[in-house]
Amino acid sequence: MNTMTQDDLPFEGVKVLDLSQGVAGPYCGMHLARNGANVIKVEPTGVGCWSRRLGKHKGDHTAHSVIVNRAKRSLSIDLKSEQGVAIVLRLAKECDVLIHNYRVGKIDKFKLDYESVKKTNPNIVYAHITGFGATGPARRQSGHGLGDAGLYGDDVDQPRYLGCAAAHRNAGDRFLHWSVCLPGRRGGAVS
Repeated sequence: MNTMTQDDLPFEGVKVLDLSQGVAGPYCGMHLARNGANVIKVEPTGVGCWSRRLGKHKGDHTAHSVIVNRAKRSLSIDLKSEQGVAIVLRLAKECDVLIHNYRVGKIDKFKLDYESVKKTNPNIVYAHITGFGATGPARRQSGHGLGDAGLYGDDVDQPRYLGCAAAHRNAGDRFLHWSVCLPGRRGGAVS
């Protein structure tokens, strides 16, 4: 019998700002929210997070978007506007963690890179989930779909799409496992 109560949740009191889209970041944010964190999901204006287009639609949602965004509060913000960036920085000032999975260099264009956010909140834990790491020759490539295709091959070693987002879920799980140390950690960036 499960006797866990709301008071037993390990991330109770942790505030998370989730700027991620797709699978890996939202998956990590979902697990943080399910385990007590107060997660604020920021989606682009217009169509929202591209996870809303994964799978069969029911209104504005898909099964994937409902699952990875459960237990989160969300709002739509235009990160290409100064006003949108100012709103995100105000939110980040009150958060313990910021999660994003923008391609390396992309978040810098919004002035929401670690150094910029750290000026607002020096204690923030800044989690940047990438497809190919923050350094190295492939760092600026998109990792959505490529990670799965590159990991599985057929009889003649040809890349083949797996048909699910296993690599992305694994990345989300890794960041979740890393975040278990959050209550004792303040400040820093992880990619």
